[in-house]
Amino acid sequence: MARARLNQITSILDNYAYRPLVWDIYVERISAPKEGRAGDEGRIAAAVPRAALCLKTIEDLMGENT
Repeated sequence: MARARLNQITSILDNYAYRPLVWDIYVERISAPKEGRAGDEGRIAAAVPRAALCLKTIEDLMGENT
C-alpha cells in the first residue's frame, strides 16, 4: 500500500506539480531576477492555485498513511 501511495504522489509531482512549482513560480521569482530580468507576475499568479492544489492533494494522500 505504501509503495502504491508513493507512486501516486510521484505521478502527481511529475504530471501536475513540476511545471507550476518550478517553471512558473521558482524560475519567475528566483531565476529571472538573478539573470537581470523581471519575473512574470501574471504567470506566477496563475500558477499559485495549481501548485496549492497539488500540494494539498499530496498532503491529503500522505495523511492517509499516518
